[in-house]
Amino acid sequence: MFGYLAVEGIRHTRNLKMYCLRLLVLAAIMFAGNALFGWALQSNINNNVIFTLSMGVVVIALVIWGKEKKNTFPYILAGICFAVGFLFGEWGTVLLPFMTVTYFLRDKRVFLCIGYAITAVIAFLVPWGEPWWFIVFPFIVLYNGERGLNTRFTKYFFYVFYPLHLWIIAIIRQ
Repeated sequence: MFGYLAVEGIRHTRNLKMYCLRLLVLAAIMFAGNALFGWALQSNINNNVIFTLSMGVVVIALVIWGKEKKNTFPYILAGICFAVGFLFGEWGTVLLPFMTVTYFLRDKRVFLCIGYAITAVIAFLVPWGEPWWFIVFPFIVLYNGERGLNTRFTKYFFYVFYPLHLWIIAIIRQ
């Protein structure tokens, strides 16, 4: 669901560069916080789906900018970011293909379904894949496509909530 909402964020944002920057900064904060809490709790905390989401958003943004500028360099960077997120990101094997398919094939239903089917095959075949990702589809189908409440609170709530709740869970678990 995070991947779908990140793609919707690309469609609804007024400033794609700032959206990319916010996600990249949050991913860095999560890396630092995970390292700090992992050290303090003598535990290994390495969940950072925000990194994977940021790679997906950056990949899509680079392709958009490559089309606008008619330049191949953004495409090369997009390929590198895709590979990094795919190989090293949490849920990367599913999330990155899902996000790119969702964004670039959103108006082509048949190809969208084929892209999702290929993503499902990848999820089941790759040993570290996430085979239960398709549970999100009922929620996507129920989404009406309209932007929700748009306040400063709602804009930044999940940027704070996501890392904070994971760190609280790690403290409670310890």
